[in-house]
Amino acid sequence: MYYILAALFLAFSIHPIRAEDGQGNWMTSYYRSPSPENFVPEVRSLTRAGVLKFKHNQPPAVAFLSQVMAANPEMVPKWLEEFKDLDEQQQTIIWAAAWYSHTTEARKFFEDQGLDLYLEQKAPGILEMEVKSPAALDMLWGYFMATGKDQPIRRIISAFELSEYLGDIEGVRTSEKIQRDMEKAYLGITFKAAMWSLEVNCRQHPLVMQYCEDIYKDEELPENQRLWLGVVLSKVKPEKYTLQPGRDENAEKGGMDEPATTSKFNLQEMKLRNPARVQIKTKDGFGGEVFLTANENIYAEWAGPEMPRIDTIEELPVGSLMVMVVIYSNPAKDRDGNVNVTYDLEIIKPDGSVSEFLPDIVCMKGPLKGQSAKLNLSQTQLKWGAEAADPPGLWKFKVILKDNVRGTQLPLEASLKIVSSGEPE
Repeated sequence: MYYILAALFLAFSIHPIRAEDGQGNWMTSYYRSPSPENFVPEVRSLTRAGVLKFKHNQPPAVAFLSQVMAANPEMVPKWLEEFKDLDEQQQTIIWAAAWYSHTTEARKFFEDQGLDLYLEQKAPGILEMEVKSPAALDMLWGYFMATGKDQPIRRIISAFELSEYLGDIEGVRTSEKIQRDMEKAYLGITFKAAMWSLEVNCRQHPLVMQYCEDIYKDEELPENQRLWLGVVLSKVKPEKYTLQPGRDENAEKGGMDEPATTSKFNLQEMKLRNPARVQIKTKDGFGGEVFLTANENIYAEWAGPEMPRIDTIEELPVGSLMVMVVIYSNPAKDRDGNVNVTYDLEIIKPDGSVSEFLPDIVCMKGPLKGQSAKLNLSQTQLKWGAEAADPPGLWKFKVILKDNVRGTQLPLEASLKIVSSGEPE
């Protein structure tokens, strides 16, 4: 199984790692007011919730914790002793963070504990790593959230050089040699993840926006990076930044393929075009639904003048991709007129075990264009593919759609059966 979050793949501030107490987010606000005294209770909250067991949470957590340790080396021995009782999986995350901290104290701990694996070689510098994967982006965002420095932002912007690989994302959809082509496609995915994560973090973190504006003015910034950074800035502050003639065309040729996800169609239009799929669930005035479709162009079609058909699927052959479509309607607005709609996704295997849990995927944050009562498409597009190693049978996709302003949650579910490529559908 593999999945692609085209809008924002594992971006740290979009999928924040939350503490149990719900009192804000220690990690994503740490750089504003460092509080190393909360290191142990906050990490305990994460480990008790099992958050660090999920692979997509591990890169940003390792980077974040490593930089807190690097800034407080005298506390490292005490902190590492504190977590010696963790299970091996979560303990490994703490040890890895200590390894990446490059502190003398961490090295002495590894020597005392006989942890030779962490002594055989020096951990790579996070700011020196090649930015060629979403995981690398996650580590850079974790580094920023711990330090508030501009260096990780510059490294994220350097991923704009991967724009040349956007066409390879399309290629992997049709290639019979998925493993060979996935490497190039992953570079294209990394570029898109860098674009989206930078845009969202510019909106949510004024310091990121300030850094991006300063970097944009840097005369030594490579032109390709300046072009794509300009695209990001024009989306966040269209009143201040506009693309120069020809740049919009270049962005389109480069494959940005940003879908129109804002309100366009009403429920009646959906009933006319999709008579079998009109059961939009509602609660407290907030509505939503989730569909699974093989139509990989659904986001592009949504941008057209007519409500697209949503042809749902019940089976997915190994080697194929499907798109999970999340639709929401009538989200509440806060006092500033902004909406905040996210969802948690739990993917369940045929045996009932959890394959993946992705929290707080963004549908929409910020001002919503158009009429909120109409149907809106999640701005995060999730594509999911079945591999030969995936067990055949019924897979369930459980969604908790959340209107965070209203405080309303909608449980939604869709399912499909994985079949071998040789089986008839």
